[in-house]
Amino acid sequence: MTTPNDATDDAPSTRRVLPDTLERERAERTSQSAPAPRGALYEIVISYKEPTFAEHAGQEARTFRGTFRIEAADEDDARVRAVAEFRRIQASSSVGWQREIVDVACRRADP
Repeated sequence: MTTPNDATDDAPSTRRVLPDTLERERAERTSQSAPAPRGALYEIVISYKEPTFAEHAGQEARTFRGTFRIEAADEDDARVRAVAEFRRIQASSSVGWQREIVDVACRRADP
């Protein structure tokens, strides 16, 4: 059974690559200073590519997906929290490939 704020990711492991300053500050504010509000449960699918890895490997950049279950006040809040978690996971991973978000899809999750 999954619980709020669960995350899955189908990409190979990646090493710490810090997001730009504005995104990092937003992620820190969202994930550390703001407790998750009581609200609905959302499933957010973040689609992204790793073009640096693809170029290094001589392959076409493929699209990976990370899925997050987030309790949030609304869809916009859920998206912001999911991207913050995505960037937190990216920063703590183990190889140097930049991840470029290409889509963020959000839907209300079944409890």
